[in-house]
Amino acid sequence: MPPHPFPVQYRISVDDADLWARLATEVGPVLQRIGLVCEAAVLRPVVNTVADDTLKLVFRDPRARPGAVLLCSRPAAPDLVARGVEKSVAAKQLLGNPLGRVILEPIASGNVDGLSYVLLPWRCSLSHVRYTWAIQRVMLLPHLLRWLRDVTQKTARTPDGNGACFVAALGHIASNLHMQAALRRLADCAIGRIQAGEWKPQHVLAHNDLWSGNLLLDSPTNWLMCVATGQFIVIDWAGALVSGYPLFDLLRLAQSLRVPGKALAREVQSHMRILGGTSDEARWYVLAALGNLGLNLEHFPEHHYLQLVDQCWQTITTVT
Repeated sequence: MPPHPFPVQYRISVDDADLWARLATEVGPVLQRIGLVCEAAVLRPVVNTVADDTLKLVFRDPRARPGAVLLCSRPAAPDLVARGVEKSVAAKQLLGNPLGRVILEPIASGNVDGLSYVLLPWRCSLSHVRYTWAIQRVMLLPHLLRWLRDVTQKTARTPDGNGACFVAALGHIASNLHMQAALRRLADCAIGRIQAGEWKPQHVLAHNDLWSGNLLLDSPTNWLMCVATGQFIVIDWAGALVSGYPLFDLLRLAQSLRVPGKALAREVQSHMRILGGTSDEARWYVLAALGNLGLNLEHFPEHHYLQLVDQCWQTITTVT
């Protein structure tokens, strides 16, 4: 099987050239120490990106093989990369081995002119070739779903403060006039159950942006071995919560990897058995996760958020 194709790379733009010159001073010695050339190429072109999208630079070894990726924050969100590093470390510590092995160890991290950066080892992305991606999806999916179940099992815990964070998140849904009336009523119902002591929700570690674009294969080249043995990497932990909300990661992964309804229903049931909850409570968990996201949109456009709410609500009501 031939190696996974390397992505097309692009020249650094004029706007980013000065930033790269300053970054090179910081990371140049590190790159030299690990045998990489201090010449960067942009991983993908910057077209119609959101304001906080990071600059992504690739570094190769003398034989032109990618060896590391540097992520650098933009001025709109200068601490974004640093936050991702901090949260990935916290998640890795919470998970321990073997679950935490899906999180990469940084080669180096720091700040340049107030912008945070991290240098990470190169790993394969999932293929953009339709048939190769289909093979990867089918082979990797059981490993991903098992990992999510294990994360729920490992990290589930009762929140502090009598569920006040769940009440606040659900309150955002209940009070948002852009939401469907049925969602607002259900959020109100869930709040009432918490306040009456009839529902005692639990937190779990949540990535909060778990889709195919944030999955890598744990090898620089050999993707077939990785998907066959479940050696994957999860990146972009900036929005993660150690005290997160169950099921949202499962729904987002299922939507991205096109998990069939019956299979997703079984997974939801498995997670709810771990949490000791019912199908109604599964819907409440999803509303709480969406409400928490709505309270922390930052640069995420609100109309995209409302679309996400509708998609997740349609998915969870179909399988519960």
